[in-house]
Amino acid sequence: DIAGIVRDGSGAPTGLASAPLRLAPGLRALTDVAWINGTDLGVLADDPDSAAPRPYVVTLGQQVRALPAVEGATAITTLGGERRLVVAGSTGLKLRAGGTWQQIAVGEGIVVAGR
Repeated sequence: DIAGIVRDGSGAPTGLASAPLRLAPGLRALTDVAWINGTDLGVLADDPDSAAPRPYVVTLGQQVRALPAVEGATAITTLGGERRLVVAGSTGLKLRAGGTWQQIAVGEGIVVAGR
């Protein structure tokens, strides 16, 4: 669920919108979520075919697009936009490279400033 933020006249947050928007109700067992940009999210959720986490791109317009699986996926973030998605998995960190993932480092996670 995504909830809008209610702001006062000066722009200060005062609460959450009364009705959250439910995105991708067909996805199950979400592991991690990261904003890609102002309208898209990167989501790790169970793959219905394998019950292992798989990366997806979910839009506020309710479009869900599966990306290639990453072995042992545990976290998702972006270095800036969909083309720079990074997934942490059991074999290290993978950067999106077209229709596949490229190994960029060995490790368990990545910290991106300002995210």
